[in-house]
Amino acid sequence: MKKSLIILMMSLMLDVALAGKVLRFSRKIEDPARVFSLQEEDSNLAQKRVRRYFVVQFKNMATEELKKELNASGIEILQYIPDDAFIVFGELGTIEELSAGPEIEKVVPFVPSWKIGSGFGPMSVFNRSESIPIVLKTFHTDELDRLVESIPTHSLEYASGHYLVANVSHEQVLQLANAEGVHWIQPYHTMSLAVESFTPMDQPVNENKGLCEELSGMESGTQIMNFESAWAKDLTGRGQTVTVADTGLDLGKVSDLPLDFRNVTKGFIFGFMNSDWGDRNGHGTHVSGSVAANGSFCDGKLKGGAFEANLMMEGMFSEMRQSLTVPAKFSDLFEPAFSEGSRIHTNSWGDNFSVGIYDGGSFQVDQFMWEHPDFLILFAAGNLGLDVDGDGRIDPGSVTSPGTAKNALTVGASENLVLRGGSQRKLGQIKDKWRVEPIASDTISNNPDGIAAFSSRGPTNDGRTKPDVVAPGTNILSNASHMPDAGTLWGRFNEDFNYSGGTSMSTPLVAGGAAILRQYLIEFLKIEPSAALIKAILMITATEMYPGQFGEVGAAKGQEILTARPNGVEGYGRANMASATDLTDFKLIDERLGVQQGGELSYDFESKSGSLKALLLYTDAPADPNVELSLVNDLDLQVRDPSGQVHKLEDRINNGELIEINDRPAGIYHIVVKGIKIPQGKEGFQPFALVVSE
Repeated sequence: MKKSLIILMMSLMLDVALAGKVLRFSRKIEDPARVFSLQEEDSNLAQKRVRRYFVVQFKNMATEELKKELNASGIEILQYIPDDAFIVFGELGTIEELSAGPEIEKVVPFVPSWKIGSGFGPMSVFNRSESIPIVLKTFHTDELDRLVESIPTHSLEYASGHYLVANVSHEQVLQLANAEGVHWIQPYHTMSLAVESFTPMDQPVNENKGLCEELSGMESGTQIMNFESAWAKDLTGRGQTVTVADTGLDLGKVSDLPLDFRNVTKGFIFGFMNSDWGDRNGHGTHVSGSVAANGSFCDGKLKGGAFEANLMMEGMFSEMRQSLTVPAKFSDLFEPAFSEGSRIHTNSWGDNFSVGIYDGGSFQVDQFMWEHPDFLILFAAGNLGLDVDGDGRIDPGSVTSPGTAKNALTVGASENLVLRGGSQRKLGQIKDKWRVEPIASDTISNNPDGIAAFSSRGPTNDGRTKPDVVAPGTNILSNASHMPDAGTLWGRFNEDFNYSGGTSMSTPLVAGGAAILRQYLIEFLKIEPSAALIKAILMITATEMYPGQFGEVGAAKGQEILTARPNGVEGYGRANMASATDLTDFKLIDERLGVQQGGELSYDFESKSGSLKALLLYTDAPADPNVELSLVNDLDLQVRDPSGQVHKLEDRINNGELIEINDRPAGIYHIVVKGIKIPQGKEGFQPFALVVSE
């Protein structure tokens, strides 16, 4: 290695240790000298024209002009890293020149430790040879091709585009991280259905006789969400297509589906070694019914929220493996649906081993939505709600990936109102971690103002508010699969319907609501909405559930929700389709171009009551999975009321801000959206949605 290059690299490593600004990777460099020695071992670094990966950090916020200069010099900007840094790809000689620039804080190699997800844990002499499944992403497809050649065929399970799944040892993880072009590596987990499971001794008992006339009409969960109000306006999901990615749908062939699913247009096979998209589990049929069953059975008492929407199924349950086989590359799920005209994609599954963190799955969801801004992806928050500390309130921080994605509409479960059928046991009889009052004496579907005990709570590990909304998810009665030996979930009602519960059940109800809202915006308001606008409307019109089902009894007595919305229990509240489809007095802004860094856009809204609610929401660029803060582009919302008082939040964590103002003068409210920091915009702009109402 040339002496000048050695001096350069040593100075770069010194910057890592001593610079005033930090690079917020989750894994810190413990031994910069070791990092240098890894680079020194590669004699190719002496070649000035060799292209390598580096992290460039600026002294101030990066401008579009500066980024264009880097691109013009042949440096490819790849991924934003907080604070004010990017992973870049460029020739070593150019990088040397760049490091001396007046705008540059430091330039360092993109080192292996920054590529490895936290889920691996430490390597030791005891586990270094132990085989573990991994998922890996490269920056460029040719780099993946080279990696595939280095992995034995029997260890490789999947390789396509930028993604690879393989079984490797802990020691090989380090070797792969050293490979040029690897972006990130994390453990690969089998995804779990977001349905709450019971032990055999706690299986629900069906108290009904399977007769439709015995039903109260509450069992589907649609009444609590006020779907009837939307249906009365002829809002049924007509003209919209919702895709369900789940265990399959009934008999798995369009021509053989029961009358309830005559609106199904297509199915896709994703289950490993499956020959059809039939539902041998029962979960996929149940959630599909909540989205769009047309109510042919039971005199229409049990129908989906968007019962005239078109439905597509992506069947992922593998009969051979008896588990979900979710593609490692999520775009394999999303792209076929998008290409067929679907703009809503609902997912009642997640990674129970990736809790609270923004990981590769979150990254992929955010990336697809960033690239397809009209495509709304919903994910269940998960069912990991437990009272481990025994204070009578469900603990925070249990939302599962990919529900931790910034752009996804993440759904938690509130209680349905069903007092007969399904599960009626007290929670303290079901789980050890639910045995402290007031949880212990509660039943699972007795109070629609309550949150389901099992529903995963936020915030995420970096402090973001999740879930976004909640919906009924307990003792939901929906369609049963007619496939032989299909599961019965929480118990049979009759041969056509099963009870079940979980954030699995709340998520498809919100997906149906999104379809109805999209129909309303297109047909009634003549708006072709972005996903951000649909999500924002569902959030701001949601019903506030504070303080929850136990009342304002205080934290010491197990008060369910401690603060007003938004919070990590209810998000913004329970989705309300009556409010979401009554937007006459709302101001809806769907800024497709958006705002620049340092710029602002302003709007006026007349309030006759002296109150105002304003929600700014935007689809953010995907974050690197191995950094501490997942927010990339940062916008702020500011409101000046008629008296001149300015209301603002300056949230540096979430890609949404809500301002609620009460008891102020009637008159004109001046609303400003500011571009605080936009390092990875679309040609320098960040699109956004803004929803304002009294």
